[in-house]
Amino acid sequence: MDKALLEKLINHYKDGFSEDSDAFVEHFFARLKNDNVVYVEKDERIASAGYIVEKNAKLFGCNATVPYLSALSTATEFRGQSLMGEVMAGLLRKLYTRSVPFAFLYPFDHSYYKRYGFADVSFCTKSKIQGGVGFLSNVYSDIPSEDVLERLVAIERQFIQFFANGLTIDKDEILAKCAEYFGDGALLTTFVATVSGSEHVFSYCFSKDNKIYHYATENMQAFLSIEALKDYAYFNFFEVESPYIQARIVHVKSALEHAKFLKRKPFTLKIIDSLLDGNNKTYRVVPQADKNMVEETAVKANFSIDIKDLTFLLLAGDDKRVAICPNLFIDQY
Repeated sequence: MDKALLEKLINHYKDGFSEDSDAFVEHFFARLKNDNVVYVEKDERIASAGYIVEKNAKLFGCNATVPYLSALSTATEFRGQSLMGEVMAGLLRKLYTRSVPFAFLYPFDHSYYKRYGFADVSFCTKSKIQGGVGFLSNVYSDIPSEDVLERLVAIERQFIQFFANGLTIDKDEILAKCAEYFGDGALLTTFVATVSGSEHVFSYCFSKDNKIYHYATENMQAFLSIEALKDYAYFNFFEVESPYIQARIVHVKSALEHAKFLKRKPFTLKIIDSLLDGNNKTYRVVPQADKNMVEETAVKANFSIDIKDLTFLLLAGDDKRVAICPNLFIDQY
C-alpha cells in the first residue's frame, strides 16, 4: 500500500477510534491486506472507510475463513452524505466477487446496519461473575510461553463447541488477541484447578477495570465461581437478552449451497437484495446431506424473501427458524 495512503487511513482510524492504543492500531494495519479496504476520499482526506478482517470460524459445522467488516467509520464533518453506504456497498461487492457466503460484524448500533441487509445472528446478555471460590492464577502483561499459548488454544477450541457459528482458534489468533488487548492495557489471567492431584489451567480471560474483554473456559460453572473475578462484567452467550453479532448473506448461491435445511424436498426461492443486484434471482434448491444443489431458474418461486430475513433464517438455530418460517424448513408444510 502507498505510504501516503496508509498514513491517511491510520489518521482516519485514530479519529474514529481514539480509544484504541497505538500498539493496537499498528497491529491492525500490519495484518491488513491491501485489497481488504474500501474508502472515500474528499478534500485530500479519508472521509469514510471500512476494512475486511478474515477470521477462522465454524460455519454449518465446518471450519471456514469468514470476513468480518471492521473499523467502519465516517469523519464527523462528512456524515449525512451517505458515504458509509458507498463504503459498505464497495466492501460487499469485493466479497461477492470472491463468492463469499456471509459477512459478519460487531455493530455499534444493531439497528443501523439492518439498512444494509444485516441481521442479528448471535445473542448474549451482560452479566457479572458471582465469585466465591479461590483458584490459583497467573497474570501476564506480555505474550506468555509456548506451552501456555498451546493451553489457551485447547481451552478456546473446547469452549467454542458450545456455539454453532463460533469462531475457531489457532495460535496466531491467540497472538492477535494478545496484541489487541495488551495494547489496550488489559491483562491476561489464567486460572488453575487441581484435577487428580495435578494442576490444570481450565480458564483464561483478558480483563481491565473489572471488565472482561474476552474469555474461554472448559467449565463454565467453575469460571463463574472464580472469586478473583467477582463482580467483573462479561458477555454471557448462554442467555439471549441482546444481539451481539450481525451477519449478511453476500453471495446467495454460495450461502444456499452450504446452509443446512431440515427440509429435504426441492423448492424455489426468489431473493430481494437492494445492495447486490447479482443476488436478485430465483434459485432452485435441492437439499443434500453434504452440499445442496443450487441453480438459477426462471420458474415461479415457491417463496420470496428479503436478504436480511434469509440471513437470519439460515444462521439462526433450528428452533427459531422453524417457528418463524416452517414452510421453508419442514417438508410437511
